[in-house]
Amino acid sequence: MEVVKCQNKAGFLFVTAKGVKTGNFYECTLSPYDASQVKILEGRGIDFATLGHLWVC
Repeated sequence: MEVVKCQNKAGFLFVTAKGVKTGNFYECTLSPYDASQVKILEGRGIDFATLGHLWVC
């Protein structure tokens, strides 16, 4: 997933992302807890990794 846009409103993250392989766009809302579980991986740019059930769009 490539994050195209991310807005923080009252602690919730509203994310617009694009699938790197598919090119499909997704919109997700992450609670403060879910956002705290996102990890930034280094090496190939910025990737967001989390438990699969938390990143359901």
